[in-house]
Formats: sequence, structure tokens, C-alpha cells
Amino acid sequence: MATPKPLKVLMHEIRFSESVLERIMQLLDEQESDLERLTLFTLAVQAKLMANEPAYIHTEIVAGWHAALNQSVAYSSGTPLVDGLERIAESFWKLAVNGFKPAALSHWFVSPGVSVDKIASDATKTLSSFTQGLGIPLVEGGVYISSDIDPEPFVCSSLVGIRKGQGCRHKPSPQSAVYLMGNYTLPEFYSKEASILSRAFDFKENVENNRTGIFAKQLDFALGELFRAEVISDVEPLSTLGLLRTTLAISLRWNLGMQLDVSKMMLGIDSCTLLEMLTAETLNRLMAVCPVGKETILEIILEKWDIPYSKIGYIQEQPFVTVLSKGEEVTSIDLDVASRFGILHEQQLDVTMPVFEKSNTEWETSQVELSDAIFLVLSSSSLSPKMWFREQFDSSLLSGPNLSNPSDAGIAVLPEVKRSIAVAQVLNPRMSQINSEKSLILSFAEATRKVICSGAIPMQASLMPAIFGDNDEQIDQVKQLQQLFYQISEQWGVAATAQQPFIKLRQEQSSSVFPAVAILGVVDGPAPLSRSFRDKGDMIYLLGEPATSLAGSELEICLGHLNGSYIPFFDIKREFRLQKTLLQLYRLGILNSAHSVGRGGIFTSLVECGHLHSLGFDITTDSEIETNTFLFGESPGMAVVTVPSTREVQFIDFMVAQQQNFRTLGHVTKAEVRVDDISCGFINDLQKLYV
Repeated sequence: MATPKPLKVLMHEIRFSESVLERIMQLLDEQESDLERLTLFTLAVQAKLMANEPAYIHTEIVAGWHAALNQSVAYSSGTPLVDGLERIAESFWKLAVNGFKPAALSHWFVSPGVSVDKIASDATKTLSSFTQGLGIPLVEGGVYISSDIDPEPFVCSSLVGIRKGQGCRHKPSPQSAVYLMGNYTLPEFYSKEASILSRAFDFKENVENNRTGIFAKQLDFALGELFRAEVISDVEPLSTLGLLRTTLAISLRWNLGMQLDVSKMMLGIDSCTLLEMLTAETLNRLMAVCPVGKETILEIILEKWDIPYSKIGYIQEQPFVTVLSKGEEVTSIDLDVASRFGILHEQQLDVTMPVFEKSNTEWETSQVELSDAIFLVLSSSSLSPKMWFREQFDSSLLSGPNLSNPSDAGIAVLPEVKRSIAVAQVLNPRMSQINSEKSLILSFAEATRKVICSGAIPMQASLMPAIFGDNDEQIDQVKQLQQLFYQISEQWGVAATAQQPFIKLRQEQSSSVFPAVAILGVVDGPAPLSRSFRDKGDMIYLLGEPATSLAGSELEICLGHLNGSYIPFFDIKREFRLQKTLLQLYRLGILNSAHSVGRGGIFTSLVECGHLHSLGFDITTDSEIETNTFLFGESPGMAVVTVPSTREVQFIDFMVAQQQNFRTLGHVTKAEVRVDDISCGFINDLQKLYV
């Protein structure tokens, strides 16, 4: 085994403060064995996590029912998103141990190049199969083509869970039995912390393991029954640093000790070393504390669901974690040592809202024929995979809600509460590399706009910052983003949680920070609002200000004129007014559809509106704005809506009373697409370009 020196050197990668690191180094020098040093390291990691872990946020969707939102990021390292399953499983169990059942999944794939077929196909099929096994309906997703972040593909996922009643955890009593249940332990390591230990103590390479969501769902069903039978005081998934960190997490949470006998662990292979057994990160394992006298009921339930389990220890009143092997003590640590590290909650930074300035960036587009612009944008590689992704997942899902959902946000119907929830996740790879703070604000606004265009009230927001490179400057940047995120959430009036950042280490000097924003909403009516055209003859209106520049647009990229530093102007007050108006129009029942204008501009958004029912549109552009700019410019704060002719007067009167900017675009047609009295073909033909 390695000497303690490598571990001391590698400790710098955890990014403790200098004073904390000095204390940990001193304590490491006092330890006599590798096991003691590993235990101290794990205690320091858990103390840091507890000091800075965000509060677990959940939102009441109806009386007595709550929803919670978790995000994850995963990347591929040679094979198609191998650790994507670990990340999604970790989010799943964070919800499950708090009593939440998975209700919806949003999944976005970011590929550095246009050749996504093989990689994306393998990744989406694998993830689809895994989440099917977990019983999680995939309700939203797509593909971004961008090499701005990383040369390898990665995924961003958002998982929503629902729960009836309050939480299930309560303080265990001394002598309560501690059980390990789920998969057999294998030497599998995924976290950054585990990679440090692996280098210090020469852990084995990860064992190939067949990953399926079926067993995870089986374990989840068993967990639900254990909760209902009230035979669990506390439960925690074994994730980062496995059994040892989970033991410390439960012990520190209640300031109670625990005694474990690792020889009672269920092992997948006999060659696991003691250090590997304690820190292995094998999926689908739970540690549960059972109240005294209820052990038999717990074991009957686990046997009913065919869940492997072992009783490996018990709770003790003294604040010590003691590890035994075959009845012999091998190490013990005083939980009070955690206070000697001096780890404090990181102070909040003072951040100011960034100012968006208007830009005069212009270039001549009149030489580009409208037909050419339509072809370029609709067939653009960074847009077409959206539809491919949907078909890919729809063909692999056997039942339940899927990506044919016609609303702007992903919709999950909750029969238990007779309501629907909406979830939207927004990424902006290119803009995040220009200005991550402004990118965060624009992504937040777009995600809430999508939720509201679906007829839902935004209730909860989540931020998942992803760091590619891991240096001090990036860590500070993430702290600023998190604080800005909380400020924005407060302005929007939604509950918020900024999750621990995902970090991908890389050797090259270039580095990046990427904020992914997810919004959870509750549909404020009997049915969500569709983005799809409903009836021929419906009037089409644009809410918000049309773009006056093609800067930063998909058409600009296609024509090779991309301005690498352009950030569009954004007025947060106008955005608030637009979203309030959209929600009121939905409540009044005036709208037949609503769609947030995004990538590809107004024209592309209208093509998306016509997709489901193969309906076209006949519109007129603004004579004061160049045609291509009006149709394909991508200014934030726009939405297109349709109104039946019988409600047109009511709509106009309402908009005038609200002093909301709007203009008539045209009307829905049977199939033909016309712009300024010029035929652009038929909707089915345009859809073929888009796919």
C-alpha cells in the first residue's frame, strides 16, 4: 500500500481552506495506519459536505403533497456516458430516501460535433432503458451541438419526485439495528474523492457490472413499504465514499455513534480489501436504521421483495464510529474530531445583477433569399437533433408519457393528486462561455417562460453548475453564480436550491463553467396549455419585442458570421410582465396555444407549433425590420400564441388593458406556409428538414 505522503499531497484537490488543510495534515500525521488515515479523510470530506450542502427544498403542489427537483451532470470518457447511470441513480436515491417517488425526467445531451448518431444512439438507448426500469417517464429532452464546453459529450438531467405527507426520518435510539440492503458490494469508484483514495491506496480498476434500473425500482418498492410500516428511523444511499461516508453522515446528523462489522457486508467478489469495502461506490445500496424491536418486520419485507440484506451493526450513544472485522476492532474515530477541522459554512458573496446593454451589431442579410434562410436554419445540425432525439426516445419507451408531449415544458400527469406538473431545463453552452452570469439569467428566464407557456406556475428552481477544469478561479465563479441564482429566484418568487457543482478534471489549461437551470411548475388548471396549433383559422400573435438583429442567431452561425462575444439585450421587467400576461391569458381560457420563441427565431417556433397536427401558417412580417431578421432573430422575451376567432376581441381588449406589447402575425392554415403572401411550401415538407 502507499505511504500517507501521497494522500497528503492529493488532499489539495478537495480545496479545503489553507487553515483547514493545515489542521487535517496535522491530524493525518497523528494516525498510525492507512485505515485510520482513510477514515480521517472521509470524515473531513463529510464535514465539508455538511457545512456547505444546500437545504433540501421541496414544494407543496396541493394540500399534503410535495414535489422536489434534483439535477445531475454526467460525461462520457471513451464509452457512451458510462457514469450517466451513476449520476441519475444518485439523484433517484436522494429523492427516494426522503420519501419521494420519481414522477418525471428531463434529459439534455450536449455533443461537441454533428456526428451524434452512434454516441447519442448508444447513450439515449442505455439511459432510456435504465430510467424505464426505474419507472421514470421521460418528459423533456433534446440535443445541443456545441464544442464550447468540452471535447467530449455530456448530459444534463433533471429528476422530479412527489411525496405525500411529511418526511420519514427521525432520530434513532441507541441500540437500533443498522442494516445494509441492496446490491452486493463491488470495487467500483466514480467520485472525485474516491479517485484520490484510489491513487493513494492503489484500489482495483472498476469491475464490469450489468447496470439495470429494474433492481433499483424493486429496492425502491421495498423502501416504500418499509416507510409505510414505520420500521426505518433513518436511511441513506451509499454514494460518494460508500459505506464509510454514509455511516459518518448518519452519525453526524444525529450526533450518535455507530458500531459496524464489515465482515458481515455482502461482497460481489472475495478479493475486496478492507479499504475498498469501506469506500466502494456500488450502485443501489442503502444503509437503514431500524428501531429496536422491529427488525423482524423489516427482514420480512426485504425477503418479500427479494432484496439482499445484512445486519451489520447498531447505533450507540457515545459519539464514536467503531469499525470491526470478524468481531475485532480495526479502527475507531471520535466524531468530535470533525469540529477540530474548523470547517465553516462558506460566506455568501456580494454580487450585483449584471447589466444587459443594447448592441448595434448588424450585417447585411437582404442578399440571402428567404427560401435559402429557411433551408439553412431548419436543417441546421444544432437544431435537427432535437426531433431525432425525440424519435429516439419515443421508439424506446414502452409506455407512459413521452417526448411527443405538445407543451413547451415537459408534462407529467399525477393521477394521485389530479394535477399535472411541468419541468423545463435550459442550457446555453455558447453564451455561458461569453458571460456565465448573463447566461444564467437568460436560461432562468427561458425556463420559467416555458413552464408558464405550458399553463403552469413556477414553484421551484434548481441550479447545477458544471466545472470543466477545476481551478480556484472557477470555484469562485461558481460561488458567484450560486448567489446570483438565489437572488434571481427570490425576484421570481420561487423556492431555490443551488446544488453542489459537478467537476470534471482535465489537464489542458482551457477551462469553463457551465450553469444548467431547471424549473418545476404546477399546471394551474385542469389541463396544460399546448404549444401546438389547434384549429385552422386561429389568429397568431407575437407577444414581446421582435428581434432587430441576427447577432448570435442560428442563421448567423449557418452563414459564418457568428459574433463570438455577442450577448442579446434583456429587460427583466418586460420579462416579468410577459410571463404574468401569459399566465392570466391561460387562466381566462383565451389561448389555444402558446410557445416560447427560442433557437431559430419566430419562423422555427411556428414550424414547431405546426408539427403535431400538420397545420401551417400565413404570416406578415414587420416592414421596418428586415425579413430574415424578423423571422430568424433570437431576442429573449418573445412568445407566439394562437387565439380562436371567437375570443379575438377579448384578447385584444385584455392586452391593451395590460399595456403588454403584442402584434398580429397572421393565422393558422390547413397545411401551407406563407410569409408576406409568398408560399414557402407545406408544413410536412418543412418538418422533414427539421428532422
